[in-house]
Amino acid sequence: MKFTGVLATAICAFVSVTASPIHRREVPQEHSHDIIVNQIRPILQVNSNTLPDPIFALLGNAAASKAIADNKTKQTDPDCLQQNIADQSITNCKSGKITNLSQADCIAVAIKYRALERNSGSVGATSGICKTAPVNDELKTITQHQDPASDNALTVNGDVEVAVAKALVALGLSADAAASGALETATFGPGQKGDPTAQGLSCDNGAGGKFGDSIVADADGVDPITNFAFKKGDQIDCITDADVKNGKSKRVPAKSRAELIAAVGGAAAGGNGNVAAGGQQNGDGGNAATSGNTATGAIDFTAIADLLKQAIALLEPQTN
Repeated sequence: MKFTGVLATAICAFVSVTASPIHRREVPQEHSHDIIVNQIRPILQVNSNTLPDPIFALLGNAAASKAIADNKTKQTDPDCLQQNIADQSITNCKSGKITNLSQADCIAVAIKYRALERNSGSVGATSGICKTAPVNDELKTITQHQDPASDNALTVNGDVEVAVAKALVALGLSADAAASGALETATFGPGQKGDPTAQGLSCDNGAGGKFGDSIVADADGVDPITNFAFKKGDQIDCITDADVKNGKSKRVPAKSRAELIAAVGGAAAGGNGNVAAGGQQNGDGGNAATSGNTATGAIDFTAIADLLKQAIALLEPQTN
C-alpha cells in the first residue's frame, strides 16, 4: 500500500479553530508530542461522541476527569480517555467522512496517539492502563508509554514501541516506515525520582496558540531519531526540536530502529528517506514516515549510533 504524500498539508488544512481550550499545567508532558496531538484533533472533531479535546487525555487523572465531566462524556474512566479518543478517531477514519486522508494514514495517527506517555503526577510514577477493550482491532495491542524513570520502564516502553511498529505494518507501512512511526511515539530519558517540579526531562516551550506549545522551525532539518524532515517555518513540537538540537528533553527510545525493523520481520526501505512534516514522504521511498537507506544484510550504522546515544543519555547526570 502506498501512502499519500499530502498527509501534513491535509491535516493542517483540516485543523479547526474551535478546539476545546487548553489549560497550561506545571507538568508539560501533554504538549511534548504536539505534532501527533494536532494530527488527531481534526480527526476526532468529525464526530467527537462527547469526548473532550485530545490534549486532556495526556493530562493527569484529575484534569482528565474534569474534562470528562465538563463535556458530559459517556465513558467516565480517565484511564480510558486516551484509548477512547483513539478508538473514536479510528471509527471516524472508517466512516467515509474524512476525505482528505487515506484510511490507513488516518488510522496510523490514532495508533501513534494512543501510545503517547501520559502525565503521571511525579517522576517515576506510572499512569493507569485502561482495562476496557477497544472497539477497533487496530488498538488491541497498544497501550501508552510510561514514565521512563518508573520500574521496568525500558521493557514496558520497548513493548509499546514494538506493538506500534507491528500495528503500522499491518496497515501497509514498510518495516522502515513503521519503525519511524514507533520512534515518533517514544518518550524522554529518565528523570530524577523525587524531582519537586514533577517535570523530569519533559519539555514545554510555552509558545501557545492553535498549535499548543509547538514551535516554528528556524531552519530546514531532519530529526536524527525519527528521520522526520521539516522545512524552515514548519510547526514542530518541542521534543522534535530537542532531538535536532540534542537537548536534554529529547526522545530516548526504548528500542532502536534496527530492533524495531527486526521485530516486524523487515528490512529498511530504499529511497531517499526524507520525511516531511506530518509524515509526508518525499522521493521514491514509498510509505509515509519512511526513513533512510539500509541495504539488506548491511551493517546498520545508524542503529548503532542510536544505541550509543541512548547509552550516553542514560549515563548523563540528571539534574532535574
